[in-house]
Amino acid sequence: MTNRIFVTYNPNVAIEQNTALRLQTIANLYGIAVDLPSRTLGSTVINDETVRRISKSNFVLALSLYNMGQEVSHELGAAITKKKPIIALYQYGVGKNIDFQNYVNVSEIYLDLNNTDITLHEIAVFIDTQFKQNKKETNTTVLGVLGIALGMLALWGLSKEK
Repeated sequence: MTNRIFVTYNPNVAIEQNTALRLQTIANLYGIAVDLPSRTLGSTVINDETVRRISKSNFVLALSLYNMGQEVSHELGAAITKKKPIIALYQYGVGKNIDFQNYVNVSEIYLDLNNTDITLHEIAVFIDTQFKQNKKETNTTVLGVLGIALGMLALWGLSKEK
């Protein structure tokens, strides 16, 4: 079974969108499928194709470094309905911007752009727990690909400081 990650991001936040698109390309090189939302320009309504992509995923990665848009909110709502594990990445210093209410299958992680090791460890623990619950072995390639995403975000953080 192919490991599939659904990545949701805010469409008007360049670093989130660019990271998601680059992650999709890089992950494919290593046999990991990264699905992105199928969105119609100007619409915040989730479509059937996006719901299908969420359904096929092993888990959802939400890039929410700034304010959460309606698109992300709808996509996370679909992930919750489908009972998908969710990893929500917030930017340290900006803070939490998603309310998961009582959904428990979520790991909300604050990304310190100067120390991504801690973030990757938190992701690894969450993913390992999810795979064990589904009686699967953790795919270290998935963690490697997520490490690449964190690296891209850290590089953005460094370039932003200059």
